[in-house]
Formats: sequence, structure tokens, C-alpha cells
Amino acid sequence: MATLNVCSRLNKTLDRFQISLDLGNTVETLKEEIKRKLDTTSSKGIDFDILYAGQVLKPATNLSSYLLQSHSTLYVVKKFSSSSKPQQQEPHPGKNIC
Repeated sequence: MATLNVCSRLNKTLDRFQISLDLGNTVETLKEEIKRKLDTTSSKGIDFDILYAGQVLKPATNLSSYLLQSHSTLYVVKKFSSSSKPQQQEPHPGKNIC
């Protein structure tokens, strides 16, 4: 069992709280626990991503695969764009790509 620090900026104020969870659980379980906490605030109903160490946590992945430890800090942010790949622009003729 680990206590995780959660920092949410889904609305204009900063919400901080802690969640106790077994690190063998999936990210989806963590997301459900965070939703329970957020349902008591004005962030209710906003879809969000969870960030740790600069990466978005994937729902089906175990928390232990992200090397989380007790008192690690997670960040809750508004969901990023759901597009699978960013659009790439073709290089302009005559321009070097360096």
C-alpha cells in the first residue's frame, strides 16, 4: 500500500490530496479513485489524464511499471487531444532539414 500525492489543476484553483492505493493496481483503478475525490469539487465531469515523470499514464498499465513509490506526486490535467498521430508537414522544396 502506498500513499500517492495528487495535484489537480482542472479548474482555476489548485487541488491537492492524497490517495492510498496498492501499486499492483492498474492506472484505471487510480483514475477511479481520483474521480471519487474530484466528484466533491468543481472539477466534476471533466475528463483528465494523469501525468507522472513527464508521461501520460496508460489506463491498462500497472502502477508498478511506472516505478511509483509511496509519496510520489501525480498531476491531473485536462485530457490531451485524442488524435492518434500529430499531422506532419511536408518539407518545403529547397529547404534543408537539420
